[in-house]
Amino acid sequence: MEVSIDQFSDSQQAIMKYISYHNCEHEMREARVIIKYQEEKIYDINVSVYASIENNYSFVDISWDDEMQKKYYLRSRNDYQIFEWFNGTLSITTKDKEGNDITIYIS
Repeated sequence: MEVSIDQFSDSQQAIMKYISYHNCEHEMREARVIIKYQEEKIYDINVSVYASIENNYSFVDISWDDEMQKKYYLRSRNDYQIFEWFNGTLSITTKDKEGNDITIYIS
């Protein structure tokens, strides 16, 4: 599902705020990642995260372990997912590989 132009722009701004807040442009950082499904927390782990602003889109890569890679995508992009920034946390509204709606929180 592609997002609207406004969501695309708002998501890019959210990723920019995340990068600026954590001073992590063009570098991996260890981050706390929480995944919620139907508002229930299903994972709370520390993993490496890489965020980048590119010419045509912005993205966040999450270095899941092998087990998590079976369930979740490695990359989230602002042309397909909705990103929001709030009080030091980047949230990503997306789907897992089974098509379930999930929210990923990165802080």
